[in-house]
Amino acid sequence: MVTNAITMPTLKKCITLSSQVAEIDGAVSELVDFVVGLKRIENFTLSIALTEAITNAIVHGNEKDPAKRVFAQALIEPERVVLQITDEGRGFDYQKLADPTKKENLLKQSGRGIFFVRYFMDEVRFNQVGNEITMVKYIECKKDFAGDIT
Repeated sequence: MVTNAITMPTLKKCITLSSQVAEIDGAVSELVDFVVGLKRIENFTLSIALTEAITNAIVHGNEKDPAKRVFAQALIEPERVVLQITDEGRGFDYQKLADPTKKENLLKQSGRGIFFVRYFMDEVRFNQVGNEITMVKYIECKKDFAGDIT
């Protein structure tokens, strides 16, 4: 039996940011352009997840400390995109996050970022320290009507 298979190599892009909120939009655009340019995936969901994760790293993780950096990485694999954001902060206990949908939390000005990330991504993991988030979005490789793989 003969099978034709095309496998895409793993591609990676890394960005280092200072802990300045002004850098978030540029970093998100760069990472989303990298991913969307290679795979047909909805850039809106990636943009929201990345914006929330990078904002949390800068504001909560590094506490806007200009001496600390944020490391963002996009890894494109044949069937998934892996996004990883790491800050130089002391971390947090992600298991103790308040549920933003509960009545007592509805009017709070913060606390929805991780909720959005979990909603838009297929997998979300934190390292043990709590200063690194890994987000996974699964993608389908489809053939278009001309037979090209997209």
